[in-house]
Amino acid sequence: MSLGTSLSAALSGLAAASKTTEVISSNIANAATGGYAPRQISLAARGNGMSGVSVDGVQRLVDLAVLSEARIANAGRDDTGTRAEALQRLDAAFGMPGEGQSLTGLIDRLEASLIEAASRPDSETRLDAALFAARELASGVNRIAGEVQTLRSEAEQQIAADAEHLNTTLARIHDLNQQIARHAMPGNAPNTLLDQRSALIDSISGLVPLRQVARPHGGVALVTQGGAVLLDHKPAEIGFAAVPAITPEMSLGNGALSALTLNGRPVSTDTGGQMGGGRIEALFAVRDEIAPGAQQGLDALARDLVARFEAADAASPAPLGLGLFTDAGAALDPAQEPGLAQRLALNPVTNDAAWRLRSGLGAALPGPAGDTATLSLLAQALSGPPVPASGGAFAGNGGVSAAAGQVHSQIGTARQAADERAAFSAARADSLHEMQLEKSVDTDAELQKLLIVERSYAANARVLRAVDEMLQTLVKI
Repeated sequence: MSLGTSLSAALSGLAAASKTTEVISSNIANAATGGYAPRQISLAARGNGMSGVSVDGVQRLVDLAVLSEARIANAGRDDTGTRAEALQRLDAAFGMPGEGQSLTGLIDRLEASLIEAASRPDSETRLDAALFAARELASGVNRIAGEVQTLRSEAEQQIAADAEHLNTTLARIHDLNQQIARHAMPGNAPNTLLDQRSALIDSISGLVPLRQVARPHGGVALVTQGGAVLLDHKPAEIGFAAVPAITPEMSLGNGALSALTLNGRPVSTDTGGQMGGGRIEALFAVRDEIAPGAQQGLDALARDLVARFEAADAASPAPLGLGLFTDAGAALDPAQEPGLAQRLALNPVTNDAAWRLRSGLGAALPGPAGDTATLSLLAQALSGPPVPASGGAFAGNGGVSAAAGQVHSQIGTARQAADERAAFSAARADSLHEMQLEKSVDTDAELQKLLIVERSYAANARVLRAVDEMLQTLVKI
């Protein structure tokens, strides 16, 4: 081998070692950077009779199969997690059975207060306590119903935010597709741009399950698992018209609430639908199914409560025509049941007049201090079977506390099932994330490579030194 050939080979080795060191340094520095894929340098023997090594390019090491499944798993995790969180909040709003501020606890407290007042009808303190317990029960039902509508409103605003995030991110991915196409060269892909695009796709993978499809010149198309094309030659337009506040009677079916649109056309967000399977589906489920189901149960409970006390008032010695509990001060109207839980209120005639619990809501003046008839009717109204006017929404012949237990039990059962599904989805997503980490930057392995490169660099440097010494000797001859 001539001195020139040796010099050329050593220089190419130094250049390759330098480039390899640069790649290894980049891997180590970005080991914890989201969206970053490990780099691997491609080396090959130089052609055309030349000795040494050439750098063919730097490749991103990505397992597309694992990446695709991980994104699908992220969507499933966010779907089940969002449902479970909503049911947890509803369950917490009802409170733990037996606790003082739980719904059943408030009902039991009112019943106990009425029984105590009936045992001593002359006691103003006991009458006041019974009236306070009734007011607390109405306020408790209002509070739980308010949490239901808060959940719906929050879901509505989050859908709008997610739709906007989708539109913005799809536009950025489209721009990156164009930049990648402009900068792509054989053996030298624009890896930084590819990392940015991957991170953006990951950021929306929880909203809807996505499949990435390769396109010419390094571009990608994004298609949902349900078949909706979100990005190909241009980004799709996701539309959603949010309302500022939601009331109980508003629904998708009556047109008061909006559905999601794709390029101006309604698109399904149900399970198996074009935009189903991610957090967006779960948010629609919270708004249109989970929270309205809880509202319906609370409205039925409120109707049962109002009807029971209207019947007790009708049987009292001094009937008023309204019971202790009213629909915002009015009599029960079965056609206006939606939202009744929010409107549940004490009869205004009881304001500063606890004696009416003893003498009758329609009494003009306080009656005998020892009269227990009306108080007994009120106590029996809570514990007796539902009256026909309540609509027969609850099974069995239990009292109001049993009816409240049925409503809470339905939510608790749904929460337990949702928690199990969320735990399974989270475990699957975590497992796939671990698989991704196994294929990400291994700093120990990178440092070992660096030691090998260091020895290679030293060997090529020694060749250069030897060639230099030979040339110096030749010059002196």
